[in-house]
Amino acid sequence: MYPLSTTPLSTMSSKFSEVYAVHSASFCTVRNWPSGCCPLVTFNRENNVVEPKLRSVAILSAVREREAAYVWAAQVGAARRAGLREEVIDLIRAKGDPAALSDEERDTVTYVRQLMRTNRVDQAVFDRLKSRHDAQWMVELTEVANYFAFLSGMVNPFEVPAPPDGDKLPR
Repeated sequence: MYPLSTTPLSTMSSKFSEVYAVHSASFCTVRNWPSGCCPLVTFNRENNVVEPKLRSVAILSAVREREAAYVWAAQVGAARRAGLREEVIDLIRAKGDPAALSDEERDTVTYVRQLMRTNRVDQAVFDRLKSRHDAQWMVELTEVANYFAFLSGMVNPFEVPAPPDGDKLPR
């Protein structure tokens, strides 16, 4: 099935990469953002108040729910560099039960999964996270999950594959 045209997906995937790179660069440059870099990219990589390991838990949980092979592969590498444990990555990849994770990891996985599946979260999960963090942390956790869901939505229609040496999602 070719979701956007009858053009072979490999051609669409390549064209998507070209167009997205040009539009992203143009969009950012036109607005005079530093070094042509979109502020959300910098924000999500460097300036977000959610600590890198939990940010990675949120990102991987969102991307896994959206089943975006390309984004998953890229973000697993970033999660490993941030020091996220392999058993957490494996659990998220398998869509496993987060009960065995630390309270912080479990609640983050649960929060993001609920957000991705229903656009809502259970009050109890929200309250547990909010009791440990402030409002800014909650907003930025929600933003980072939705940002990577957005990226997933940009690559999925074009079926952009994971790199050959990238971490793979189960079929």
